Amino acid sequence: MISTGWTLLFAFWWFEFAAHDGKPVSNSSHQAGLMSLIESLESEYRTPEEMAKYRHKDFDVNTPEGQQEAARRARAANETWMAERGFSAGVLIGGWLIKLYFALVLYAYALHLRHGSYWMLPLSKSRTANAVHASAYQSVPGEEDEADLPEEDENKVVGHV
Repeated sequence: MISTGWTLLFAFWWFEFAAHDGKPVSNSSHQAGLMSLIESLESEYRTPEEMAKYRHKDFDVNTPEGQQEAARRARAANETWMAERGFSAGVLIGGWLIKLYFALVLYAYALHLRHGSYWMLPLSKSRTANAVHASAYQSVPGEEDEADLPEEDENKVVGHV
């Protein structure tokens, strides 16, 4: 239930309040450092022209070129978000439905075990097979039951061949 609550909270925040404007988001200084480390490692294996395509370019939004770049990024990010919004909702809803399905299967199994009606399920063994199996567990005599012990032959001496 807690996981479902967090999923719903995330989905509501992401769909309603998150800005899909194309700005590179760095949640902490450690994440920014990790991003620059990855770019420096990639620069060892790629040409400067290839790296120029992949690197997040810093631009000044106070200049006309920076404003155009910010508007272009916002437009592209918004188009991407609108195209992937349905898929994102489908993944969240599908994950929740799978979680609900397995919770119900587990709950139904527990109810069948508790009520002793597991044998009624279509793919389980028949009742007679379960009755034979269950009777084997009750073949041990109780305290008030008389047990038939095997009789020993008095003529047979134990330990001699």
